[in-house]
Order: sequence, then C-alpha cells, then structure tokens
Amino acid sequence: MAATEGGARSAEATAARRRAASLLKESYRKQGRVSELIRVLEIELEAAETPAERAERIRGIVRLRLELGDLAGAFEDTSALLLLEPAEAAHRVELTRLAASLGRQVQLAEALGKAAALAEGSNRIALLAQAAAVHRSELGNAARATELNRAILADAPAGDAAALRAARDLDQLLAEQGLAAERCDVLEQLATMEPEAAARRAARAELSRSAWAEVGDPE
Repeated sequence: MAATEGGARSAEATAARRRAASLLKESYRKQGRVSELIRVLEIELEAAETPAERAERIRGIVRLRLELGDLAGAFEDTSALLLLEPAEAAHRVELTRLAASLGRQVQLAEALGKAAALAEGSNRIALLAQAAAVHRSELGNAARATELNRAILADAPAGDAAALRAARDLDQLLAEQGLAAERCDVLEQLATMEPEAAARRAARAELSRSAWAEVGDPE
C-alpha cells in the first residue's frame, strides 16, 4: 500500500513539474526570451527518459538556436540528433548545411562516421558514402576515404548501386595512392560488377595492365 501511494505521489509530482515547465515555456515564448526557453528545454532533455523524448527536445532546441543565429550550437545539437536518429536523412542534410556555413567538415565527417556505426542497411551505407565523400573531396584524406569505401563494398548487397559506386571510387583512390596490388583486387570485382560489357572489358584490360606493372617485365 505504501509503495502504491509513493508511486502515485511521484507521478503527481512529475505531472506538476511538467505543467509548471509548460507554463514557463509559454511565458518565455510570449516574451521572446529565447535563451531562457532553450535552458528550460535543456533541463527537460536531461530528464527525458526515452530516445524519442530526447529527440523531440533536441529538435526544439535546434529550432531555437537557429532563430538566435547560433549556428555552432545548432551544429552540435544536430550532431547529437543524428546519433539518436541515424535513419533520418533530414538530420544529415541539415548537418551538412551547417558544416558548410561553419567550415566544420572534419566534425561533419566524424559525426557521419559515428552515426554510420549506429545505423543499419541502406541508412548505414548512405552515411558511410557521405563520410567517404567528405574525407576525399573536402579533407583530402584518401586513406580514410579508402577505408570507408571498403566498408561499403563489404556491407552493400551484391548488385547494389552503392556497391558499384564504392568499387569505382575505391579503384580511383587506390590508383591515386599507387596501391597497385590492392587495386587489382578491386578491378577484379569491377570486371564482374560493371553492368555494361564495355566497362567490364575495360576493367579486365586495366587489371591485366596493373598486374603486369606490379609483377614487372622479367626481360
């Protein structure tokens, strides 16, 4: 009986706090006190019990930070939101936009990689692909881009367009790094993966040339 009464009191206290917070937020909204409103949402975020509740609070905080022009804060919170909901493409789009405005390509690549580790299936592949593109095009990190494209090639279903794109990118990256032996393995895959006969022939021809160059002319 005592335990039941204690649980009821706890539930009533929680409900009372939520009503008070709701009234406080409404008051801050009417007064345009955005910074204080963010602080209330941050307190609610700390008390959130489920990922869905946390995501809802963070979305609200991001909207308010953007209203204040706090792009750096919005970037950090959107990164956290992406980790909570890695399957939501909208988070990746917003994070990419903010990274471009702030020049935070390193942090963008890190966030995408962390989210990929939490995602599954096509969402994981999409995150890996974008992270690889950022490392290659924006950061000039061919080694990391190579690693990520290998992960895509390992995870993507056979015949999937993402696997083909990863193999093509991997071929170019290995060629740029002068990794002929590793490139031969990828060219061998491309010789069967390419949908067009001409592309398969080109891959086989390049495989023969690269293999010969790797072994060397015995004469």
